[in-house]
Amino acid sequence: DEPLPQQVSDVLAAVKPGTLDRVCGAAKGGSPEKVTLRPTDNASPLLYGDAAAAVHSEALLKLDFGRDKLPGLLALGSDDPHQFRVNQGTDLLNFFASVVERAILRWIG
Repeated sequence: DEPLPQQVSDVLAAVKPGTLDRVCGAAKGGSPEKVTLRPTDNASPLLYGDAAAAVHSEALLKLDFGRDKLPGLLALGSDDPHQFRVNQGTDLLNFFASVVERAILRWIG
């Protein structure tokens, strides 16, 4: 059962510590990777809201803002079940996540 988010804006929500690891797959016994690619028939309403039923594959990018700051998550969902697959490379998405981290750090200090 996912904790309800505290909605900050239309695209930003705060969740309890540990929620991101669970959503990214750590609950299945491993530690979450920085980028998780997978098909899904059960997309999280926590991430996609009312659009969750239309999401059939996703790329989850865990964002690290440094010590003493909570992590973030950028969720990219697709209606194409083959858009994001576990056997795809993640180099470009890792790079994109690092760019997003730097951009957000400028806003949060």
